[in-house]
Amino acid sequence: MAGALQNATGLQRWDSPESPPLLALHGFTGDANDFAWLAEHSRESIDWWALNLPGHGNAHITEPDSLKLDDFLDAIEVARRKIVAVTGQRPDLFGYSMGGRIALHTASRNPAKWRSLITVGATPGISDPIHRMDRLVADEDLAKRMRKQSIEEFLEAWQAMPIIKSQESIPQEILGPMHTRRRRNNPTQLAAALVAVSTGRLPALWDHLSELDLPYLAIIGQMDLKFGQITQKMRPYLPNAELASIPGVGHCAHLEAPEAFLELLQAFRARLH
Repeated sequence: MAGALQNATGLQRWDSPESPPLLALHGFTGDANDFAWLAEHSRESIDWWALNLPGHGNAHITEPDSLKLDDFLDAIEVARRKIVAVTGQRPDLFGYSMGGRIALHTASRNPAKWRSLITVGATPGISDPIHRMDRLVADEDLAKRMRKQSIEEFLEAWQAMPIIKSQESIPQEILGPMHTRRRRNNPTQLAAALVAVSTGRLPALWDHLSELDLPYLAIIGQMDLKFGQITQKMRPYLPNAELASIPGVGHCAHLEAPEAFLELLQAFRARLH
């Protein structure tokens, strides 16, 4: 593994042995425990698993400059094999934002390994090479600033961004602990992850969406206009996918409206039987 993960990726499970498993991938600055509330409130129907992606939580990187997408995919594959070994079942794959982007890359490489795919606020990438380069330059500039800042300084600016600011509507019992965990992150580690899986660096998947031969539920928050447009643009490439919008919330729809999200997720999974 080129990025050299120093510690385990912190694969966690919220036991529900009688239910089909689901592996969850968090967003940028998050960790596996971002899904704790969802897992605890759906134990009867979902066997939740989640891991810390490289550079987040305890998934420290010893060689940040060499981190790349394959390191993320390798960590996910290790988790998938563990889940299959324990449960004997193919897991569903769920990802939010950065985790959703990585989930799309994971599923596109081998959709048969997964029972289904669920994303919230995900993009297949940037097709235009000039726009992709612009995004990479912007993310590299942000990463340089992050390496010079304390985690508190970075988070103050990050959480003020419009796409992140809607998270203020997340219920406090979820948001408070999430903010505490965010402050435990290391800016240098986060910077490496930001650049490694930047939409400016990853290949665009638009031409490969039709190869996603598995059930797919793409969710957006109604107020997340940018990703709403992206998801609508995905529709012609995914004629068999289900698209859902959660009213009154933004980018982090699964936590801004957790009950509504769980209703969508549980109904989707019930249709897979």
